[in-house]
Amino acid sequence: MRQAAPTKPKEPRIPRMPQLHDFQFFNNHRLSELYEKEVRYLMQAHQKNQVKDSIDVDEPEEVGEPLTAEESEEKEQLLEEGFSSWSRKDFNTFIRACEKYGRNDIKSIASEMEGKTEEEVERYAEVFKERYKELN
Repeated sequence: MRQAAPTKPKEPRIPRMPQLHDFQFFNNHRLSELYEKEVRYLMQAHQKNQVKDSIDVDEPEEVGEPLTAEESEEKEQLLEEGFSSWSRKDFNTFIRACEKYGRNDIKSIASEMEGKTEEEVERYAEVFKERYKELN
């Protein structure tokens, strides 16, 4: 029988940062801060565990803080506030409809949008009017 080589400890499962496009109007800056804090904590905790397993250390190393309940809730809230269901195609259709009907004719704009309700288009139009300068 062959003996298996010693197994390496598994790397921590790092949550993926969702793809956030500018036209989806997420608060990218704050979401990035929260994501980086979460990843930093996971990596430091993993490194601490590796050192602890290989060497008996008396001094506990300082590990960054995990996301608090408030920060996790804030992260979920920020992800809900953005328009994750809007694709580039939806955005381009919205822009063309605005050019065609004017920015205030929400009913006509919504009629051009496939799979979007008038309420969704109205909410998007309000955010678009406030934050259009953030677009590339």
